[in-house]
Amino acid sequence: MIAPKIAPWKKDRVQELTDVLNSDGVVGIVDVGGVPAGNMLDMRSNLRDSMKITMAKKTLIRLAWKNSGRDVEELESLLEGAVQPCIVQTEKLNPFELFLELEKTRQGRAAKEGELAPSDIVVEKGPTSFGPGPIVGEFNAVGIPAKIDKGKVAIQRETTFSKGEEISADLGIMLAKLGVNPIEIGLILTGAIEEGHIFQTSDLDLDTEGLRNDILVGTSGAFNLACNIRWF
Repeated sequence: MIAPKIAPWKKDRVQELTDVLNSDGVVGIVDVGGVPAGNMLDMRSNLRDSMKITMAKKTLIRLAWKNSGRDVEELESLLEGAVQPCIVQTEKLNPFELFLELEKTRQGRAAKEGELAPSDIVVEKGPTSFGPGPIVGEFNAVGIPAKIDKGKVAIQRETTFSKGEEISADLGIMLAKLGVNPIEIGLILTGAIEEGHIFQTSDLDLDTEGLRNDILVGTSGAFNLACNIRWF
């Protein structure tokens, strides 16, 4: 049986990825699924000074991961749920700083036909900026009750489209007109590895403000206790 030939460019690409994985610092997997090309270019441009993001297919990432001597099971845990993964590497940031920087890229976009609501979509009751016209009927046609009130189109009652509900093309358009962009996109870090230790997203998503408040409350309580027992 003759083994299938591997295209030279694939070998070169796997070697390039292997070199990235063998670099010093932090290595992680980022999911860029659903990010339009224009947004992707802007995001990568803003992050270029602090990290390197390398696009590749899952099969090539797996080969490079194996070549680098890393645990393949760790990779599979990082790839889980990633629609379009790529490799991120940085020597300037620790895993927590990397997570925070990538979280800043999250943004909403208008829903497209056939997409599912990622969470409950709530359209608030109240006036809009639209004047009288056919748009009233367009809102009502997609299940958003509207009428003319004091010369403006007003949403008559709070309307919720449930999580998992399929979004029609017309509904996506009308939600966008109201400034509701329910589909979240961004460079989503699925996990990172530093010095052989793997950090899942749940490990990196820290409530830093809550921790700061806990320290302030604890310090204040300790000071008050010391004063009350005359332990200066």
